[in-house]
Parts: sequence; C-alpha cells; structure tokens
Amino acid sequence: EKKCLRVEMPGLLPLKGKWNEYLPGKVRYAIEIFSENYQQKHGQRLWLSPAFVLFIHHYGYSDSGYWHYRDYDNQEYSVVLNALQSTLIFNDSAATCVTMQMAVPGDKSFTEVIITPVDRMIELLRNMDFSMYSLSSN
Repeated sequence: EKKCLRVEMPGLLPLKGKWNEYLPGKVRYAIEIFSENYQQKHGQRLWLSPAFVLFIHHYGYSDSGYWHYRDYDNQEYSVVLNALQSTLIFNDSAATCVTMQMAVPGDKSFTEVIITPVDRMIELLRNMDFSMYSLSSN
C-alpha cells in the first residue's frame, strides 16, 4: 500500500567466512515467501521499478559503551543486493536502481534494507535521521 518494502536481517554476514554461502539463500527464501503471500493477497507480484534501495546498518553499543562501525566490502553488499533483486521485485541495473548505504548507532546490531520506487526516494530521505553525519564546526 505504501509502495515500500522493508527487510530486516541480522547484521550482514561477511562474504568471506563460514556462513557466507547461506546468506543469499536465506534472503531469497524470505523474500520469495513474502512475494507469494503478496501475490495471493493482491493478485499480482510486487514490482518496484525504477527502485531506490537503502541499506541501513544499525550498530549496537558494545560492553564498553562504544558502537563499532564495520565497513562492509562492496562484495558483501552486492551479495545481498543480488539476492534481493533475484526475487524479481526490482531490477538492480544502474539504469533502473539507485542505491545508498548509511550507518546508525543504536541498541542492537542489524541490517535494514528499504526498497521503494525512485519517485518516493525524496519522501523517504526526508524522514531519515542523518544527525550522526553532521560535521562539527571547528
């Protein structure tokens, strides 16, 4: 109804690690279940194109009271993007998809992916809190 799909998952798993082969399959499986339910309810597949895809990496505070930012490689980011677009909800071609990443400190660590048509991008960004990116004046 809002032409916006929000996917929440544990923090992105590193591409090079013992769990890396499971991430794309898990993302695809979850979105395929969603797509089937959506199609049954609405009589058509969800299609958001051209799409705006926003990755928000939430970082929980450590025991020492600091949050630790993890800089994901483009390969890790691409694994999730490819798994999401393989469900045919959107096309991740540079001609039909705008992508963005940001980090947010908080209470727990997880990754949130928001997919919406490009014509709703500005509305979505207006509602985001970008305060952690403010530069302090010297």
